[in-house]
Amino acid sequence: MRTLLTILLMAAIPVSAAEVPPPGTVRLSLAAYLRLVEKAEANARRRTAPPPPATPAVAELGSQSVHLKVGEGSAVVSSTFGVEIAGHPAKTVVLPLTGVADTITVSPPGPATVGFKDGSMVFAATRPGHYTVTVTGSAPVETEAGKATIRLAPALAPVALTTLDLPAGLAWRCPGAVVASEKTASGRRRVELGVPHGKSLVLELSRSLKDDQSRQLLATVTTVTLLRVTASGLRRTEILAYHVSRGALADHTLELPEGFHPDRAATDELEEEVPILVKGRALHIQREETLESDGWIVISGPYEPAAGGIGPVVPSVPVSARYLALSEEVAAQLDPGNDGGWLRVDLADLPEDLESVLKPLEVSAIWRRSTPWDRTVPITVHRLPLAGQPPTIVEDRGTTTLLTVDGTVVHRDALRLIHPRGTLRVVLPAGGVLWSAQVDGVAVRPLERDGAMLIPLGLAADQAMVELVSVQARAVPSGRSSIELELPEIGAPVLSETWSLLLPERNRYRFVSSPLSPVHLKGPTAEMVVAVTTGLHSQLKGTVVDEGGQPLPGVTITLGRPGFQPFSDVSDADGRYWLTQIPGGTYKLVFS
Repeated sequence: MRTLLTILLMAAIPVSAAEVPPPGTVRLSLAAYLRLVEKAEANARRRTAPPPPATPAVAELGSQSVHLKVGEGSAVVSSTFGVEIAGHPAKTVVLPLTGVADTITVSPPGPATVGFKDGSMVFAATRPGHYTVTVTGSAPVETEAGKATIRLAPALAPVALTTLDLPAGLAWRCPGAVVASEKTASGRRRVELGVPHGKSLVLELSRSLKDDQSRQLLATVTTVTLLRVTASGLRRTEILAYHVSRGALADHTLELPEGFHPDRAATDELEEEVPILVKGRALHIQREETLESDGWIVISGPYEPAAGGIGPVVPSVPVSARYLALSEEVAAQLDPGNDGGWLRVDLADLPEDLESVLKPLEVSAIWRRSTPWDRTVPITVHRLPLAGQPPTIVEDRGTTTLLTVDGTVVHRDALRLIHPRGTLRVVLPAGGVLWSAQVDGVAVRPLERDGAMLIPLGLAADQAMVELVSVQARAVPSGRSSIELELPEIGAPVLSETWSLLLPERNRYRFVSSPLSPVHLKGPTAEMVVAVTTGLHSQLKGTVVDEGGQPLPGVTITLGRPGFQPFSDVSDADGRYWLTQIPGGTYKLVFS
């Protein structure tokens, strides 16, 4: 405030022309000074303000319209595209072109180009803005069997319109398009179509018919007879692809061959099962809406061929082509006979719509009929013999037998099987009872047949583990000087077998004879010297542990010295042992 007040006072004092400002200074009026201050502050704000956000790069086709004028054997096309360019896009914009371009105009004129890349017309511009590209040219007209077709480019813009200018006497079809409006004036027909995004359509043109001619049905059908060989028998599937060129088809009527009993049907309207009506050998399927273009039906059911061969399914409309296909659930072979009417073809030789239908059905062979198929022909299907399956083999059998003090015998068999198939036959010793049976850890219920137990192996893989536990109650009487033990009989070859016996320790045993040879197992041992000097009779107890400090059950502890009967015990589940009534002296303690 002090500086501003000084300036005001100075401005109020008149300055004589003789007064000269000091060197390095400039005198300004108050208004000029304020303008200078405002300009300096504005420059300072611009320097500190953040830069404006960059415009995102955009290159899009916003709209497209196609005007197709059809004359006698020719078609003139005019296409207009609206392109939006923003920022500095690096990509080009594809312009879907119908026909061949003669002239190309870009509006507004500027740094923009239109060219061709990979068979497509593309647009590029370096300056942002809205551009309109107008292309005029002609579209090729393909004529076959009295029908002309013109291929339309796909609609790639969010807003797309196709306008047709046709002679009033020309009939037209454009499957997949939606008619927005249709008007006829001055001998011309103007049709506006809405087309699906990204899909190329085909415009079909033909001469208009009179009312009586238009009511006459003109349709053909292509049939595929698929014979599927299963384990339970032969199943037949008929695929019929209809093409209606004129008129409408309200239902489907088929004449069935002998031995064909369809139980399922589907149509292009309902891919699920539809009701069918079979009266005699005639099958009837009613459509919900009339068929005016392309459609299909599929029927299937069990089939028992007649003695003379296989007969055709006869539809109510002319057949343009017939195919015969084989699908194998089990190995089979089809012989088309020697009448010369069947030609072997590949799946790729079929029409595109039939190829897509048959590909997922695992077809192994296809034939095409070169002559009319209107009667039973000598076609035969042979099931090939099944390949021999390897037998079930017991790769390893480990048996543990426990003889209790009351003479009861318990057998536990662990079997490792190779190529398990069906059931495993097991014959138990006399008086034996099967306590449990498991296959790969899953309990199964055995079947008893002809004095043997059948263990179901299920759908096992290449190997399986089987565990059997059987019991013979009081099989060994007390007071016997010899013991005869019998194992369960396994109904499969055994490659390797190990038998471990657990016998009461109150007796001593000597091996006499067996088909199996005994082996002496040696495990790790540990020895130590201990001195027992306290008392007339002492006791020794302790715990056996492993290197990690965990208790070791089943370890034999032997305490002995020369000239004395050794003392022994076996460690229990907690690794504990206890030796009693030990006379004083020095002993060797062995753990094994």
